[in-house]
Order: sequence, then structure tokens, then C-alpha cells
Amino acid sequence: MKQRLEIPLLGFAAYSGTGKTTLLEKLLPKLTDMGLRVGVLKHAHHNFDVDKPGKDSYRLRKAGASQMLISSRNRFALMTETPDRESEFDYLLSRFDTTQLDIVLVEGCKNICFPKIELHREVVGKPWLYANDSNIIAIAADSRPEGANCPFMDINNLDAIAAFVQQYVDKFNNKPSVTPTSCDALSPAFLSVAEGVEKILARIQPIDDSRTEDVASAHKKVLFNDVISPINVPAYTNSAMDGYAIRGDDIGRDCYQVMAEVKAGYHYAKPLLKGEAVKIMTGAPLPEHADTVVMREESKRNGDIVTFSGAKIRSGRTSVVPEKI
Repeated sequence: MKQRLEIPLLGFAAYSGTGKTTLLEKLLPKLTDMGLRVGVLKHAHHNFDVDKPGKDSYRLRKAGASQMLISSRNRFALMTETPDRESEFDYLLSRFDTTQLDIVLVEGCKNICFPKIELHREVVGKPWLYANDSNIIAIAADSRPEGANCPFMDINNLDAIAAFVQQYVDKFNNKPSVTPTSCDALSPAFLSVAEGVEKILARIQPIDDSRTEDVASAHKKVLFNDVISPINVPAYTNSAMDGYAIRGDDIGRDCYQVMAEVKAGYHYAKPLLKGEAVKIMTGAPLPEHADTVVMREESKRNGDIVTFSGAKIRSGRTSVVPEKI
């Protein structure tokens, strides 16, 4: 069975605002008290820097070092610049010294295939993940979901979550070695997307037969040829993320006035003027004259005024991350 690591790997998946970091911060002392040696991988959607301006390591990095290894009696840290592309998940996991760990916990990376606990709070107002992710092996929430066929824990019961992690480690270490005989024997959590697609396609028998049916009788049948839309779908330019829509010819202001908030399925009916911004959600159409979206994490709002201090904004881009454009 293919595994990403020789030790257990367990993620905590949730939407922003659920409190993943806060939960892990309170959970880690309980796990270490149990005797577990824990590694943590955290994925950040924004630019970050663990170094301190003015320190020797910071100065050497800014002078041109693409990798900076700093070491002392108590710890060492390797900082690697990745301006061209984000590091692959498996590569990041390979940086851990698994001989010194019992488990690696992952905060984020909810779209990658590996075992995860879903964290969910009703107040956040986001949909459940488990319904569309077979890699969710347990749920910790403040309300019990209907139809979920996996263990449930109260998100505020840290002892229960810690006990689940301990059981997960014990089960991993005591599991028998099994050689799967078909793709059905492999959990999706241990297959990459490419491996999963390859195994599925290898078992598909092509169908050459075709017939013409009217639409009313086409239920549960598969199209033989693609149906090409004569128009753009959607018929407008929509936002790829939550953020603030502005004009590309109006970049560089100290601040913008927020005129409205536009959710998916709605639109801002007025042309966007210079000095104005519209808070926009993923999937919502861009206002007239707007062609740039600054993601929410790179903004700071005070009342109806929003600023983008530190963000490097390029006209027409819908993904704005400092140092990565």
C-alpha cells in the first residue's frame, strides 16, 4: 500500500475562520503529554517570513541567498526561496526527519488526498467537506452532520480529539501488511490523483455503440459527443476568490471606498468609479470597469475604507500575493 510517509499523516481540514490553528495550539500539549512526538506542516495562502528584518540571516537572504540555513544549540531552520512555484506537498513532507517523530499533523491542504479530520463550526456558514471528500476519516464540529459515516467528536472536546489521534497512531503502527489485489482495496487517501485516474481508466471498457435519443428519454445515458455551448458560460467575468474588486487603471491609491458587498448569484449594478472598491465573493461577476481582485487576506478594512498595504497588485490579476507575482 502506497503511503506518503513511514509514520502516520493526519490533516485538519476546514474553511478559514474555523479556528484550525487555535485548536492545534491547544491540542498539541495534550498529544505531547501522551508521549507523542509531533511534526506539523502548515499551509499558508499568503506571503510570510519567519525571519526578522535586521538579523544576520535576514540580511544574507535579502543579499541573494536562495537557501539560508541558520543553526544554534537549541534549533536550526532552513529557509528556501520559491519565487517561481510553490513546493509540492510530498516534497515538503520529505523535509521531516521521521525517525524523530510519531506523527505529522497538517493544517490546511484540504484539496490534497490524505487522511483528514474535518473541523466545522456553524457560525462560519460554510458547507461540510465530508460529503465531497472521501479522505475525511472523522469530524469534529459543534453540530452533528446528517448522513456522515465516520466518527464524530465535539470540536470543543480536546480530550476526545486527542484520544482519536492516539488511536489513529496505534492503528497505523499495528496494521497488518496487505498487498491490494485491485484498486478497490486501496483507500483514496493513499493514491495520488494521477494514480487514481490511471487505475480507473485501466478498468474501463470502451463503448462503441451509439444511438439518437430525445432529451426526455436521455436520463442516465452518457453523451457520445461533446455538446459545445455557442456562448460563454458564465456569460460574464467572475471572481476566482473572495476579495475586493478594483479598477486596473486605479492601482496605487492609499485607500479605496467600499461601495457594496457582492455574493455569488448577485451583481453590482453600477459602473465602478476610480477610488471605489467592491467586496466580492468567489463566483460573483466583476462590476463594470473592474478587472482586478485583491484577495481578502491582503486587505485591511476600517468601516467602508479598505487598504492593501504591502500587496503587489498587477492589473487584470485575480490572485494577488506579495513577492509571488
